Amino acid sequence: MALSDPRYLIFLAAIAYCLVVSAPSKRAVLLLAFNFAFLLLLGPHWYIPLIVAACGYVGALALQRMQDAPARDASFVGLLFALFAPLLFYKYLPVVGGLSGIGISSRLILPIGISFYTFATVGYLIDVYVEKIEAERNILTYANFVLFFPNFSVGPIERAGHLIPQLSNIGVFDAKRAVSALQFILIGYVYKVVVADSLAPIVDSVYADYGSHSSADVFLATFYFAFQVYADFAGYSLIAIGSARLLGIELLPNFRQPYFSETVADFWRRWHISLSNWFRDYAFTPLHFRLRKSGKWGIGVALIASFVLVGLWHGGALQFVVFGLIHGTLVVVSTFTLRYRNEIWTKARVPVVAVKVIRIAITFTVVCATLVLFRAASMPDAIAIYGKIVSFDGPRTISLAGPGALIAALMVCDWLAYQNVSIYRIGARLRWSLYYAAIALVCSASIIHLSQGSSYAQQFIYFKF
Repeated sequence: MALSDPRYLIFLAAIAYCLVVSAPSKRAVLLLAFNFAFLLLLGPHWYIPLIVAACGYVGALALQRMQDAPARDASFVGLLFALFAPLLFYKYLPVVGGLSGIGISSRLILPIGISFYTFATVGYLIDVYVEKIEAERNILTYANFVLFFPNFSVGPIERAGHLIPQLSNIGVFDAKRAVSALQFILIGYVYKVVVADSLAPIVDSVYADYGSHSSADVFLATFYFAFQVYADFAGYSLIAIGSARLLGIELLPNFRQPYFSETVADFWRRWHISLSNWFRDYAFTPLHFRLRKSGKWGIGVALIASFVLVGLWHGGALQFVVFGLIHGTLVVVSTFTLRYRNEIWTKARVPVVAVKVIRIAITFTVVCATLVLFRAASMPDAIAIYGKIVSFDGPRTISLAGPGALIAALMVCDWLAYQNVSIYRIGARLRWSLYYAAIALVCSASIIHLSQGSSYAQQFIYFKF
């Protein structure tokens, strides 16, 4: 069951009610029961997260008790391999099989959420290993951390030190927090159902047969995809954050108006924040520490290696590796040249606002161009799509007004958030009118998408990661 499925709201309302009315001593068991029910509704691979969770639970307790350093180090490496094994098997073995001609890719279906809960569990194990946190002994608390349903399938990728202490507050009702939670959920549905799912058919139709479309169509489809993937993933994150807040839990933020970033480095501080921070803490930092004597070269190598891993997180195909390599290189160049570029703008006496607008436009253009690698089915397809865009053949045939209006509305919402404009600055009558209008838009869009045979689960882009 996807979070954009209307049945999810019934599921969420049921668990919120049951947790509020139940005795505090029973809430952990009740939450785990609902977490497991959600797990069963996701698909046939319900047992894999249980195996990963069990491995992390037993392994962390064992590491905490070990005194012999070599044995502890060896056990840690073995546990990391065990935790990553299901992810490697389902996500990367098909790629290896496809390259070798074995043809196993058609027989393996990637379990929903496997990258998210695997990384959450690995982060927990690393934190215990470096003694940042203590291993959680209460198996109910630990299981609810790994299997917590709002962020289980879509993220944000949680940290044990952030989520576990909050689980004692589960089911504690607060009216102000509940209103805020519902606002997050409603905005998330608008982003996902109204914007992302409306742009998806256009993007899919062009990318499925880009050869028969004009360069203008492919260019526009790529532009639309930038907003589709953002509205899709940010919308799901908002629904997840709002769902958790309704239950008394504050999840980590995942997006912060990324298309207003002034540099590529700034973009990754605003896009999929929980993943960026995970690789910063568990990949870049230890790599940089090992290369600390190499100065800027060490920083550059650590950054590029970390971004290649970010690319691999999305998939084992070549285009994801190239995606990570390009972004890593751009971040390195941007970081090391920022001071000099600032000096150039200052000497040229260009107004600060103009510099900001130019930087935002350049950053978005670069990111949008690299998203072809993200969307294309293969590296040869990506190269062909780039070639198609610069061929400048044929007129535009796909819609411009409708998608343009959706993107403009999305950016207005993001701009208001970027400027920290509170919705409570407007009157109650207008505010409630906006709420009703948003609900009407979501319901209308849902009916239209269902009439077109859309699938809630299949439309979420990050399900395949």
